[in-house]
Amino acid sequence: MRLPKRVPWSNISELENIFIWIFGENSDSSSKRKAVNRLSAWRVSTAIPNALESTLMILSVILQDEREKFTTSLILRQSYSLALVRFVNGLVDPLQSGPFARPIMNIAAQIGLPLWLVELRHAGTHEDLPSLELLREGAKEAMLWLLYNYFLPMISPQTQPEESLKLPPLSPLLLRYKQLSKTTTRDVTLKSRSKADVSRLFREFDQWLAEANVVASKIAFHSSTREEEVEEKERWTLVQLSENLIDRGGLVPVSKKKRTLPTQGLNGPPAEYLSIWSPLLSHLQANHPTFLSILLFRILSHLFSDNSETTDGPSMGGINHSDPTYDFTLASWALWIVDNYQNNDGAAIDLNDILKELLLGFGHYYNNAAKALISELLKRHESLRDNSIILSLIKPPSHRKSTWDNNTLRIMSERLAILRPATEVLSPNVLHEDADDMIVDSENVGVDSATEDVELPGWRRLEDADEWKPVPIGAGEYSVIE
Repeated sequence: MRLPKRVPWSNISELENIFIWIFGENSDSSSKRKAVNRLSAWRVSTAIPNALESTLMILSVILQDEREKFTTSLILRQSYSLALVRFVNGLVDPLQSGPFARPIMNIAAQIGLPLWLVELRHAGTHEDLPSLELLREGAKEAMLWLLYNYFLPMISPQTQPEESLKLPPLSPLLLRYKQLSKTTTRDVTLKSRSKADVSRLFREFDQWLAEANVVASKIAFHSSTREEEVEEKERWTLVQLSENLIDRGGLVPVSKKKRTLPTQGLNGPPAEYLSIWSPLLSHLQANHPTFLSILLFRILSHLFSDNSETTDGPSMGGINHSDPTYDFTLASWALWIVDNYQNNDGAAIDLNDILKELLLGFGHYYNNAAKALISELLKRHESLRDNSIILSLIKPPSHRKSTWDNNTLRIMSERLAILRPATEVLSPNVLHEDADDMIVDSENVGVDSATEDVELPGWRRLEDADEWKPVPIGAGEYSVIE
């Protein structure tokens, strides 16, 4: 849920009074003047929403038009134009995001604002002032828009459900980009002639992100400040973009022959697809510094997704990919991102976080591509080599014991002996304070002499000498019934 915001009214009935004074059946100039006075008082005491600010300005001009019959038409035209310009700008400007400004027409269409009001705003700003009759009609249209899109939803939200904005489809744009980039990659002579087309597609991606940000504005984020809310919105839009990119037909070729095969190992993405997608990824990273970090962790998440479907389903829509070539291709992209952007100040890619995410994933599923990715990261990055011993503990499910037997405790103790030096390197103070109270029977479990004289917390097998016997829960020797 959203955190509460400050509003000028003490209860909703005060806003209802404004609504009745302006739009009620018995509304007249006197009641509208009351509404103007109340809104003016609110504006002095605190900031008011853009919708109420626009209502105040437009209503003031309407009252001026009704009261001063002898006012020159030029003054009224200027007043109406200023009110309508601020009305449109107040609705559109908060939805502008990204490095490039979006056309006002696009934003207006997305929020349901009549497009001719945008044209009226443009004429009042850049051209000759529109006629007085046209401006009066524009003021009436603006008040109607405020009635149905602000006042009624605020006063009776249960009877005026807000239409959910739909995320614009990204698949057609990705397909157009891939086709153009394929053409220029295969024929270098077309590269210079296609620069304008590529730049136009980049702008369309930026526009898609801006439109997705408008959709994100309807989602309730758990953020305490305006800056945090903006960051959450951008993260949400970049996650949606990443999900489309990592689907089959995006970063992963549709043809299995073009993918990274398990037998090839991880040496980066397929060369042709790297040439196709790297310009777009670089452009998005330049404008959104957290993009590649988000894309990387979405890839890691999908490596461990529980999916039993095949790759013969629809592409760029639903994720269905249990084919190992899909996973190895994704892992190749993850390795490329780490190798090329790990030292990028804005990318915020931490090797320890990546290793942690991968190891946590093995707690649920086993994935050969993820293990190969860990192996490559340990080889290529010296800072991770202290953790290389962990790789020996990652084994396929067939090597895991699902039932308890006499060897289980021995295996656990062997793993504990292997992990203990690694934990001392990572966090030497990790031992529990009550370690002396926990005893591991090293003679029975076969721990080597290096750890026999150290009492570590852990499991031990109860023997007959412990006088243990199975009893119903709650019926043990130390059970107390009050």
